Amino acid sequence: MYECDLDIEKLPFGSKSFDCVLCTEVIEHMQNPYLLLREIRRVLKTNGRLILSTPNAASMNKIFEILNGDSTYGQSIIFWFEPREEYMTRERHVREYTLNELKYMLRKHNFKIQKIYFSDCGDMRLSQFKSYPGSNLIKFPAWLLGQVFRKIFPRFNSNIIIEAELKD
Repeated sequence: MYECDLDIEKLPFGSKSFDCVLCTEVIEHMQNPYLLLREIRRVLKTNGRLILSTPNAASMNKIFEILNGDSTYGQSIIFWFEPREEYMTRERHVREYTLNELKYMLRKHNFKIQKIYFSDCGDMRLSQFKSYPGSNLIKFPAWLLGQVFRKIFPRFNSNIIIEAELKD
């Protein structure tokens, strides 16, 4: 196992070393995702595969968080005035991406997208909704609507998984 800060370091491998790179839940933590993609491109052999997964910035979860008046990062401005231990100790996402943004970045780095999948890893919970007087009347219908909507429109699921091939 190797550890490096991909915002400032290169991967400790030679060029064209791998047939496949698995990059799961990393790109959203990068200050500069282009450096990460450039390094992946460097270490992949021609026609090598990249499998990349990341939270979906356009997920139903994020839409409901915004409609509920919350930050999509689970950390509102209140955090700065009343820090909570759970936010102090966990790594934060620098930026989350939509499918179109990921497709654009991958094309710019000479990747051809082969397959796109959506997963429901971050299942939306009823507890995500704030409680207001009478809000329990809308919590369940809103949750149920989200569940049905994500089944009909998978691109609103919580995670994006892309399989791409490196071209010459």
